Amino acid sequence: MGADVHPQRRRVSGAAALETLLAVPLVLLASLLALQFALVLNARQAVVHAAIEGARTGAVNHADPRAIERGFARGITPWLIGSQGALDHEQAVWRAGMHLYGGMLDGWVRWRQLSPTEASFQDWAVPVLDDAGLPIPGSREIPADHLDARRWLAGGGAEAGALPGEGPVGAASGQTLSEANLLKLEFTYGVALVVPLAGRLAAWAMARIEGCPAAAAAAAAGAGAGQVGASRLGALALGAPPPVIAPWVRHCAFYNAVDAAGRPRPRWPVRVSAVMRMQQAARHAGAG
Repeated sequence: MGADVHPQRRRVSGAAALETLLAVPLVLLASLLALQFALVLNARQAVVHAAIEGARTGAVNHADPRAIERGFARGITPWLIGSQGALDHEQAVWRAGMHLYGGMLDGWVRWRQLSPTEASFQDWAVPVLDDAGLPIPGSREIPADHLDARRWLAGGGAEAGALPGEGPVGAASGQTLSEANLLKLEFTYGVALVVPLAGRLAAWAMARIEGCPAAAAAAAAGAGAGQVGASRLGALALGAPPPVIAPWVRHCAFYNAVDAAGRPRPRWPVRVSAVMRMQQAARHAGAG
């Protein structure tokens, strides 16, 4: 009379509980990873806007690198800091600029000018003229005015090595004058991985795939556990990523980033580009 008449039901119920126990952590981790990369995609839109603002500012300031960086800081301010009122906005832009400057020093903010290049200046640069029309010694710029007339004077595509309607192609750069007047920039910004567990795990996985050396802060944390150079995820030691292949240092500074206090704060590299027609002549970086 006291025997269990439903042993099969108890076994099924126990198996379901075990399956649930195993599935819940995986579902939770997948949800956290999805949330983290949704935040990265949202940040990418802000970085795109900042890149366009940097290119626009550079286009009206002779492609001056300092102007480009100011434009990038101004473009990323609404997402990064926000502001209320004109005075608060100026302070926020200054704070964003300091944030980017620190990132460039640490390696998780990078940008480069794809065009015009040194070769573009070799092909198309002319002396910068002062207000009296006299050349300024040591200064060069790529003219941005009267391009149709300049193409016509240069041949207008009539001779060999020229594109129809575009003028001749520079021997060093492979660009026409019109192409040399396109300011092309590439920005890479490290978006902070802020979602608990998921962000650290994603950065650790990519650092291991790319053969990155462990971050200094992670090494210090691992040394206390007897694992010098080991990465940690809370109390869990993940081990030191062995350099199976040569480290791809291009992204290691992002995955191994630290905050101002030296604590690990991994970041995800977001690379975007922007193109803008020069409104003022691009001047060589060494020009006055």
